[in-house]
Amino acid sequence: MLNQNSNRLDFKIIDDIRRSARIVDVIGHYIKLQKKGNSYFGLCPFHPDKHPSLSVSPSKNAWKCFVCDAQGSVFDFVSKIENSAERSIFEHS
Repeated sequence: MLNQNSNRLDFKIIDDIRRSARIVDVIGHYIKLQKKGNSYFGLCPFHPDKHPSLSVSPSKNAWKCFVCDAQGSVFDFVSKIENSAERSIFEHS
């Protein structure tokens, strides 16, 4: 629902989406994840990575790279990776 005073989504709706989006499924759409304990690990797409350094925590609904320190919510990941892909396309044109 749009806030009547602006064209921005209501914060409650954003929080509802954040809580209902399964972060492992969303990030797993972009990178291969492997479960280790309560978390999932994969190669970080934001820097050259040979060893899985990106951790996804379903219980915290958050992700973090232990090498480049990128971190955040499911929205942050999608925004960052989609922007990176878009930049990459323009750099190679």
